[in-house]
Amino acid sequence: MKLGVIGTGVITGAIVRGLLMTDFPVENIIVSARSREGSFRLREMLAGIRVCGVMREIMERAEMLSLAIRPPQTRDVLQPLTFRLIRQVVSLGATVSIDRLKGWTHR
Repeated sequence: MKLGVIGTGVITGAIVRGLLMTDFPVENIIVSARSREGSFRLREMLAGIRVCGVMREIMERAEMLSLAIRPPQTRDVLQPLTFRLIRQVVSLGATVSIDRLKGWTHR
């Protein structure tokens, strides 16, 4: 499974490290370069991490997408993206409702 991650802060780092210690069949993890420090730190620490500066490429390649975006930035980050090919979206933004996410991702 190809996992795309938009947002590369502390929580994403912990999730990706934990995921790689399990039997979860992640063949490829693609992280956004939105936070260059966080994304490149992940790539240095873990084999299989790919940093991608173009979010459209993450959207085209990922089968599952993890959104680890600060709530005030979520709308601006998501609206330009196309979600047609993504099978599953996991949002870590606790204060952003599912209805809002659907409105920003379904067109």
